[in-house]
Amino acid sequence: MLGLTPDFQFTNMENYRTTVRQQMANILALDIQLQEGNTIIEGAYNALLLQRSGTQAQYDQYAAGLKTARLQTLQNLLQFNAGATAAGSAPAANHKILNGIVLTMLANDGEWAPADIAAITLIAEQCPLEGGDAVYEARAVIVHLSGQEFDDYELCNTGQRNARERDGNISREGDISVFPNPTTGIVYLSTPDRALVRVFNNIGQLQLQSEVTDGRLDISQLQQGMYRLQIFREGQLPVIESVVISKR
Repeated sequence: MLGLTPDFQFTNMENYRTTVRQQMANILALDIQLQEGNTIIEGAYNALLLQRSGTQAQYDQYAAGLKTARLQTLQNLLQFNAGATAAGSAPAANHKILNGIVLTMLANDGEWAPADIAAITLIAEQCPLEGGDAVYEARAVIVHLSGQEFDDYELCNTGQRNARERDGNISREGDISVFPNPTTGIVYLSTPDRALVRVFNNIGQLQLQSEVTDGRLDISQLQQGMYRLQIFREGQLPVIESVVISKR
């Protein structure tokens, strides 16, 4: 099955469907003759029923084989993606996370998990200059699912953000960014300061507490999903950031 091209597979499926439809038409023609009171050859009628049943069984077997081969291909791709190295590169990390989510969705017959949608949204909300082409791919998914749009002028225009800070509309003093986000288990804090980090799940339960001295936080032991990070530094107000763990 794996060696067959998609066009050849489609042609085979159509051939089976065409044969079943023709056999059903032949059976219907004999049924109409019976209803009109005409005599038919019973052996020929039963032979048509057997042919139709046999063709349907062959079709079902072929379709099941294609599904099995498709799932195996997706599993192979998921393993390959899981082994890809993306440390230290936001675009590469975004691609790895997005690829894993999409492959898993395809393996699950098109079902999106809520945590996966949250992870895709976080990628879509990045500036493409920082997050790479995967940002556009994530946006295509979100636009399709919810119609949400994204403004790169707002997301990428550092000058405008700085102007808003000076005008007092927002304050970024003491803010810390967490990246990559989504992550497969390792995140980095954009601060050289020593920090105490507490990680809470989406119902407010403390999952992890760690002292970070080198900006690197390992949360790989946690299950995939969305978490809240409380970041404490000496002489600074606490900072709260959200992070999504995706282990696809």
